[in-house]
Amino acid sequence: REQQSAQYANTAIETIERLAQLLGTSLNTAAGRVSIGIRDDNIRVDTAGRGFTKLRGNPEVFDFGNDAEAAVLFAVQDLINDGVIAGLTAAEENLIRSGRDIEQSLTDILSFRSVFDRLAGLDNPLKAEIDALNSEFQDLIDTFERASASSAQFAELERLYDLERARLVEGATDRVAGSLQGLIDDLTIGDNGFSLRTRQANAQAQFDTLAARVAAGDASAFDDFEESARALLDIERQLFGSQERYFDRVEEILALSRSAADEQQAALLASAGLGSPFGSSGFDRTPIGIPIAEQTAELGAKLDAVNTNLGQLLRLTANGQINALSSSARSAPITQLAF
Repeated sequence: REQQSAQYANTAIETIERLAQLLGTSLNTAAGRVSIGIRDDNIRVDTAGRGFTKLRGNPEVFDFGNDAEAAVLFAVQDLINDGVIAGLTAAEENLIRSGRDIEQSLTDILSFRSVFDRLAGLDNPLKAEIDALNSEFQDLIDTFERASASSAQFAELERLYDLERARLVEGATDRVAGSLQGLIDDLTIGDNGFSLRTRQANAQAQFDTLAARVAAGDASAFDDFEESARALLDIERQLFGSQERYFDRVEEILALSRSAADEQQAALLASAGLGSPFGSSGFDRTPIGIPIAEQTAELGAKLDAVNTNLGQLLRLTANGQINALSSSARSAPITQLAF
């Protein structure tokens, strides 16, 4: 009987702890007491927590027969009514005490909170997203701790968190300031009355930041880098014409672009070489054709040709060698750019 009573009591404690966890609150263990015991094979709850099981003369003792679940839930509800769950608002206290059962009370409180959570999400989307991320990773940290994960595994978990958080911040920045930044770029880099030297300095500052990200392997910067590079080249072609300084910039951008493309190509090739869930046998893969390594090499050669052609086209354009030519005359220089 003592073992059974202890089991019921532990179940009640675990239930109240889990409820507090779901509500994101703490426990005030000094706020109330309750005890569960067995007398004459009947389960009884003493809401005064004295361990009494005798009904006569003890109005705080309630009998539940053989219904252990009802007894445990009654004990939990008594602890809730005593205020064991701390950190609730007055309105939430009313809901948790007036609910038909614990599950209904939990549902009511979460529904009540959702109104304010949704408003907070609209008022400050980034804070709401980071709060949700923190909650998710707190659960993951608990899981890793229970798994006795290594320091290296915890480091990978933290790295994932940092990447996810940075992605949220970047996305929020794009949403809030994206259009404004576009306007700023048009006004400071675009042709809006500033001198070419001023526009070149503004474009250079933007380009340097994006170039550093591309050089570090940040694939998310590729699109912005492309736009920034084109804007800077356009301004510097107006400034320097066909002078060496302009073509030095072209070579700088080509070198950085080729390096980034090579890194992405290598990553794709490495991913393509990952094991298949079907194993080494099962499907006959011979009809696929050229091995992926050969396809990749061929693609790399074509990319090199494209880059060479692009550089040649830029030089010819800057030197005025490609103009509105007739179709017959146009064929001559184009043959020099064959793939």
